[in-house]
Amino acid sequence: MSTSFIDYCLNHEKVINHTRQESYKKGDVIETIGTRITEIGIVDKGLLKTVNYSAEGKELNTTLFFTNSILLEYLYFNENLNYTYDLVVLRATTVTWIPAKLFKAIVFEDSLGMELYVHHLIERGLESQRIISCLNYPTIRERVCYWIASKNSLEIGRSDIKPDMELPFTQEIFAKLIKVSRSSLNQELHHMEEEGFFKMTRKALTHINQEKIWDNL
Repeated sequence: MSTSFIDYCLNHEKVINHTRQESYKKGDVIETIGTRITEIGIVDKGLLKTVNYSAEGKELNTTLFFTNSILLEYLYFNENLNYTYDLVVLRATTVTWIPAKLFKAIVFEDSLGMELYVHHLIERGLESQRIISCLNYPTIRERVCYWIASKNSLEIGRSDIKPDMELPFTQEIFAKLIKVSRSSLNQELHHMEEEGFFKMTRKALTHINQEKIWDNL
């Protein structure tokens, strides 16, 4: 499908003159638990997370939002009209905010908007399944290997493993995504590089060894 839901939504005649764009710095808390939802956000660039807490103050249920993510529209659609999480910026972020009622109208009252939104949900679901499948592997090494192998398809095959892979996020974010500590991930990545799994640059893995990745899945 050539037009994405995000592009369609941001350029829709109902909202194009009713959006506002805000920039945030790392550490900003954009919304807090209990705040009324009046707008739906689309992440233009950057990274955010949701946070809520246990009775002891432990951080729980972190969800990450990357570029082109939609911020918590499912709460509004489910008629839960308040944030159930704090929304925290992990790195410099820009968000376009759309009035929630207008966003809902595009999804439920516009046939093309609904079709594109369903396609968007399918893509989100596949990425969520990728994360779940990754977390089923017990070791950091296996999780890293699965993440590399599943970049283009959940139905992974030896021939699908590409020789190079860009990293759209930092080690800190990758560690959060696969639920390990940053120090443990960093240590394992260096061990894997030394053993010839790949070469690391700041923003990519190169010279990926297809056989070594496959043998650890």
